[in-house]
Amino acid sequence: MSETALTAPDVTLPPTQAELPYDDGEPMEESQRHKLQMDLCYYKQHAIFCKQE
Repeated sequence: MSETALTAPDVTLPPTQAELPYDDGEPMEESQRHKLQMDLCYYKQHAIFCKQE
């Protein structure tokens, strides 16, 4: 039986949790963008929940 050396594929791994950015310098709670994101999340979940009842 002959041994074959396997080489690693040329793949770039995604960043780990420690490497992801966690702060863009803008306070979330005070931004209009954050409020719009929270409203979208709330109303979407509310619509799904009410549809199930």
